[in-house]
Amino acid sequence: MVSVERAIAFANALGYSPIQFATRALEDQLRSAGLNVQVHLKAV
Repeated sequence: MVSVERAIAFANALGYSPIQFATRALEDQLRSAGLNVQVHLKAV
């Protein structure tokens, strides 16, 4: 499982959206904890 910090670093290195990668990392962590949910992040 990838941490949120590492997911953001990967996104930046590959030229992708850090928010999208962070969202997937959070969903993976939550799924591992037994919560099958979708995460929606919004920049403020």
